[in-house]
Amino acid sequence: MAFGSNDYLGLANHPALLAGARNGLDRFGIGAAASALITGHSSLNEQLETTLAEFVGMPRALHFSTGLHGQSWHHPGAGRSCDIIFSDRRNHACIIDGARLSGAEFRI
Repeated sequence: MAFGSNDYLGLANHPALLAGARNGLDRFGIGAAASALITGHSSLNEQLETTLAEFVGMPRALHFSTGLHGQSWHHPGAGRSCDIIFSDRRNHACIIDGARLSGAEFRI
């Protein structure tokens, strides 16, 4: 297991993921791209949100393009001044920043 990389689950060389990546390259090419925040909401973003909503049985789903974006949106609506959020000191910075923005008491 390579915890020092982004391959936490050891799937970087899984045949299904490699086939999916090849399919994506064939369909969309390769180039410098950015998150939906920068380049806009694409048909792929819409398809992902629709598939996620169907998977969890909800009418809609919202995909955040980065961890920071998701945590910054989620935590301020989730925390109140009477709440306490406990966080591991090794959590990603986006989780810590989101918790700090929540309005809750925050402890590491």
